[in-house]
Amino acid sequence: MLEQIRNYANEIFQEAVAIRRKLHEMPELAFEEHKTAAFIKERLDMWGIPYQDGVAGTGIVATLENGAGRCVAMRADMDALPVQEESGCDFASQIEGHMHACGHDAHMAIVLGTAYVLSKTKETWQGTVKFLFEPGEEEDGGARPMIAEGVLKQPEVDICLGIHVMNEIDVGSVRLTEGAAMAADDEFDLIIKGKGGHGGWPQDTVDPIVAACQVVNTLQTIVSRNADSQDAAVVSIGSIHGGTTCNVIPDSVHLQGTARSLKEETRQMLQKRIEDVVKGVTEALGAAYELDYRLLYPPTVNAPEVNRLVEKALQPFDEIQVTWTKESSMGSDDFAFFAQEVPSAYIKLGSGTPQNRQPLHSSKFTIDEQVILNGILTLAAATQQYLQP
Repeated sequence: MLEQIRNYANEIFQEAVAIRRKLHEMPELAFEEHKTAAFIKERLDMWGIPYQDGVAGTGIVATLENGAGRCVAMRADMDALPVQEESGCDFASQIEGHMHACGHDAHMAIVLGTAYVLSKTKETWQGTVKFLFEPGEEEDGGARPMIAEGVLKQPEVDICLGIHVMNEIDVGSVRLTEGAAMAADDEFDLIIKGKGGHGGWPQDTVDPIVAACQVVNTLQTIVSRNADSQDAAVVSIGSIHGGTTCNVIPDSVHLQGTARSLKEETRQMLQKRIEDVVKGVTEALGAAYELDYRLLYPPTVNAPEVNRLVEKALQPFDEIQVTWTKESSMGSDDFAFFAQEVPSAYIKLGSGTPQNRQPLHSSKFTIDEQVILNGILTLAAATQQYLQP
């Protein structure tokens, strides 16, 4: 049975590479993936795989059914980033200021290739497979609206598989994470309000720049003094804007930041303590504040049984090495919402080489395309393993 999967994966590999390159040339931003969706539908039509389009806007859910049984879902994110490409590759983005700098072009090619392989090997599995092409992962996220529209129902999804290419991992390796694979991602906008005036008479002002400096410094004590020393957490300020010239104290300062955590209780603590710090510092200095704190993505937590399923499914493939880690990434992914609903595994696919360690979101990001074949083998083998007749 695995030999059939291998044969069809090899058969579709070069076409999947071509699919990835075509998608790379035509990146579209979150919830604007109209041409991308049309291209995916053309391939599904060509292979006779039924689908529902217009899900959560531009999303697609393709479905393969082969009798009664369990149901596997797998996610491919579709959107690109507002990045000007500098990779130098022959199939670079043809859209000014847009780029597939996070590997979503490869994810779509892998899931499409997996759909082809599983459509050709139905005699080796029984049940239902859903292929979730998700819009907008880089922004507010398409996972929640897709779930709200019922993609995990009719039939009920039993497990969900997510993939992500990673250049810090060598091509040929598949990394499984025990517990949280990715962090929760929350963001906040903070406006500190003071009383502006001349820089030569600060006694007549309430200086929001001084207050902002104190807030930034004090926020850094939250992780070091409030978080469990065995638990990872991050509070970072990424943007500060205030004032227009050297000798005028402004009325306000605008700060933007992110809070990352691996546990829900830590996430709640960060939210509370951030406002505690802001309130305490601004009150002490006679300033006021407005805080807009947004809970975005929860931690992406892998189910042990789904991790083990993937590991077992890949044992016969000598060309793929499964590695395990307890180290979580402080990046985030809205695949977390699927993982909250059903047991899931977020699978990190090695796409790097010693000569290519360009990080995600880099304008020079590219991958070793062998990862596309490895990804197809991983998803197809795990699905076949789970849906054995």
